[in-house]
Amino acid sequence: MKDPAWQKYIEKAIEETNSDTNVCQNNNWKIQKFVIAPRDFSVQTGEFTPTMKLKRSVTEEMWKELIDPLYS
Repeated sequence: MKDPAWQKYIEKAIEETNSDTNVCQNNNWKIQKFVIAPRDFSVQTGEFTPTMKLKRSVTEEMWKELIDPLYS
């Protein structure tokens, strides 16, 4: 996501949700890290099957440079 205003808006919403004890009753329920992909997933680009099921292995490989930093 290129627009820093939207990034801040989303980060604030996640922080508010994480701090709501009715929603996140413990730390396991909280969003710890996230990334916003620069485009939507689609059938045409190979991330979804024609029946809209996510192809995990394809998606992991295509978005490896965005996913890996979340786990390091």
